[in-house]
Amino acid sequence: MFCALLGWLGLYVAAVWLYENLRSPVLLILGSIKQTVFRQKLSQRYGKWAVITGASDGIGKGYAHYLARQGLAIVLVARNEAKLAKVAAEIQTKHGVETKIVVADFSKGPEIYPHLERALGSLDIGILVNNVGVSHDTPKFVDEVPQSVIWDLINVNVAAATLLCQMLAPAMKRRQRGLIVNVSSIASVSPSPCMSIYAATKAYMTSFSVALREELGPFGVEVQTVRPSFVHTNMTDFLVKDAKDTRMEKYLVTVDSFMAYAGCTIGKVDMTSGHWSHGLQIAGLYLMPEVARVFILGLINKKLRDDKMLLVYPALALIGAYCSLCWLHDNLRTPVSLLLHSILQVLLPKRTLAEKYGEWAVITGASDGIGKGYAEYLARKRMNVVLIARNEHKLNRVATELTQKYSIRTKVVVADFTGEQDAVYDRLAKELLPLDVGILVNNVGLAYERAMCVDELPRKAVRDLLAVNVASVTLLCHMLVPSMKQRGRGLIINISSLSASAPAPYLTVYSASKVYVRNFSMALREELRPYGVQVQTVLPGFVRTNMTAFVATEHKEKQVSRHLVQVDDYVRYAGFTVGKTDRTCGYWTHGLQYAGLKLVPECVRMFVMKTIYNSLRNAAASGLATVVGVYSILCWLYANLRTPLLLLFRSATQWFAGDQKSLPKVYGQWAVITGSSDGIGKGYANYLASQGMKVMLIARNEAKLKRVAEEIVAKHGTETKILVADFSQGEHIFERLETELLPLDIGILVNNVGVINEKPIQLDRMEKRLLWDLININVGAATLLCNIALPAMKKRKRGLIINISSLSSLAPTPYLAVYAATKAYMTSFSLALREEVTPYGIECQTVSPGYVHTSMTEYLHPTDGKKNSLSVRLVKVSDMIRYAGYCIGKVDQTTGHWSHGIQTAILNALPASLKLRVFTRLYTQLLHEYSDTDKKLT
Repeated sequence: MFCALLGWLGLYVAAVWLYENLRSPVLLILGSIKQTVFRQKLSQRYGKWAVITGASDGIGKGYAHYLARQGLAIVLVARNEAKLAKVAAEIQTKHGVETKIVVADFSKGPEIYPHLERALGSLDIGILVNNVGVSHDTPKFVDEVPQSVIWDLINVNVAAATLLCQMLAPAMKRRQRGLIVNVSSIASVSPSPCMSIYAATKAYMTSFSVALREELGPFGVEVQTVRPSFVHTNMTDFLVKDAKDTRMEKYLVTVDSFMAYAGCTIGKVDMTSGHWSHGLQIAGLYLMPEVARVFILGLINKKLRDDKMLLVYPALALIGAYCSLCWLHDNLRTPVSLLLHSILQVLLPKRTLAEKYGEWAVITGASDGIGKGYAEYLARKRMNVVLIARNEHKLNRVATELTQKYSIRTKVVVADFTGEQDAVYDRLAKELLPLDVGILVNNVGLAYERAMCVDELPRKAVRDLLAVNVASVTLLCHMLVPSMKQRGRGLIINISSLSASAPAPYLTVYSASKVYVRNFSMALREELRPYGVQVQTVLPGFVRTNMTAFVATEHKEKQVSRHLVQVDDYVRYAGFTVGKTDRTCGYWTHGLQYAGLKLVPECVRMFVMKTIYNSLRNAAASGLATVVGVYSILCWLYANLRTPLLLLFRSATQWFAGDQKSLPKVYGQWAVITGSSDGIGKGYANYLASQGMKVMLIARNEAKLKRVAEEIVAKHGTETKILVADFSQGEHIFERLETELLPLDIGILVNNVGVINEKPIQLDRMEKRLLWDLININVGAATLLCNIALPAMKKRKRGLIINISSLSSLAPTPYLAVYAATKAYMTSFSLALREEVTPYGIECQTVSPGYVHTSMTEYLHPTDGKKNSLSVRLVKVSDMIRYAGYCIGKVDQTTGHWSHGIQTAILNALPASLKLRVFTRLYTQLLHEYSDTDKKLT
């Protein structure tokens, strides 16, 4: 049954893939037959004139010659007048058609369009070829691209096509005829590291073009999207010049060869690669998941290597399995990554966002909506906040609220991204570059007031959309990335949109700009990953903000208006993903919508988007929600039943096999226990001595150590050593520890030593000395001791390391923030270490106990007998060690006591936001209680 299901799924996916990749050649054949029968000239079908941008050479010049050969009069547009005159003369001589040249440098931005409108407005333009484009000279990281080049990429690759379509489409619609050819690139298929901005501009072009096709189709105007791969032009000269051999030059398609195929598709298909070999490349890329495409394009750009991949599947079931895995990877990768990072955060030493990334968070569009939500979330995480928007009054109000509510520093920067670009970014650089910016949230954005065709948009609105949605993201990244790379830390959050998942007719420019943000962001992520800088792409659906006000007001009765997510709800989910996933929809319902869209081919996705924006209807995906629910339950069961089942299985195996070897024989003679003068450390020392191991006791109190050593010798008759060491002294003591430990046959190392706040306390009220103690003891001790002990263990191919973490590593713990963070470090360190040492025969166990009655938890049992918010029955050390000792050598992760295991399972069943709320409420109450106590004592 399952194989049959996979077979049907494979058939479906194969049909989709075949449709996407064979549609153009089939339409080309049918169009050729139709053209042969009716024999209508292009000038009769569309109009007298063809306008070609970037026509001085390369593909643009090729289109000019081809269309002139078909009898159209030609308008050549480019910035080099001499070259244009030369091409015009060639065309007149060769084809005898009328030509006109228009000198225009699209990199100059808005100033050239009045000139173009005067030059083109009176002509009967039948065909517009948006070919002009620029790229980097060579592949580069985004912060290595000069700012002027970034503006060129935006103005030429994005703005030119958009503004020209907006300028010429009205006349075409009036005449009920016309053809627009938009030249995109194969780079639009996937984010492309080291060509991030260029690839993102081409993704914009593809999305814009496909959506525009749906808009103009009812008016008899055709739109064709061309996605060529490498063609031998000025833009690809660096591939030939820098290549070590001649194979790259042979691989590049010549312009004449490209135009022989691309010209043949004009008026016949709406999507083409322009050349058959490029079509095969695109088809091959679409066989792979996006993560593989990004990897391959990254290799091509970074190393200029030619990788070819041929994937052949003999059976439909295999195709179904593969495509299922791809879909599952794309759509479950984020929740799984979120789950894993949440677990690691709980287990590993806890770090605040400011410690992890930097002191300041910069949020654009922060005066309201999602931007304000992010500002409040990051302020709640104790980050200082820079608020950027154009409304000073709103910004000041938000800043005052944040300062009063969270006692953080705020900075207000008034910036209108639709204004004078140089002045805006110069002022932003002056304000932002001196700061330790750890997080940049590129949230600012513009949308339409209502769904409309591209030619109905005011020209200023088009320019504003490009300046705000495209330029601001790119230039702010360009501004702040160098300092982040230098510091080796940072996080960039780029807010795209769910509309980036498919071209969206009637929101054409907006959705295309969000595709740019998505592709730019994903490629930038790969560029910055080696430098320790993270990039997160956020793809929200409908959220109740000013941008969606028209949905709530004009369409109250429609389903979509009732499903607008509140900003607070949205940011609660989206904020939880910060630092954990590199891509998120920000809200679970949006994730389901995204997954549903990705199940269908692009033509269906586009139909769905068109339906949404045309009639604002929506439907729920309850079946998918059920799948997600089942998946979540399975994950929870695995996480919480794995340890008891392993314990049961290995105990039974040992019993049946009669394999009850002593710990000294399995691991080695000596056990080293830190923090062994009392509490859990003393308990482990007694347990291991009872198992016949020699024990080395390490702590800073010599008198206590001697007393414990005497007890062990008297009770178990085993050899003991004591070593006085104060781990709060930092690196100075480890040389002596190494001298003492290396001669021993260490079989077990128990990293137990730790300190905690005497009581819950706000971070800013903690003494620096205590902060250093928490870091040196809770983090440094375990790390350095593992470093000392492991070489000998690896050599002997045996050993066991037991790292004592804490239940507080499960969630951020306010007022025990540093302690919980150090325990999160410990858990993460321990789990990672396990994977490192397992191939060498060494075991590593992580122990995460809850509250145990030790000197560290004395404050929970006041001597005056009064109860507090956490007055629970604490587990005795002897009870904990009885369970934890039984786990030694059987499981790699345990809480050390069954009751703590239940607590962990319950906490794991809660969403992270609720866990955090529980911990916050609990420790806030404790903080208040101890504050009152302090006041009374005073």
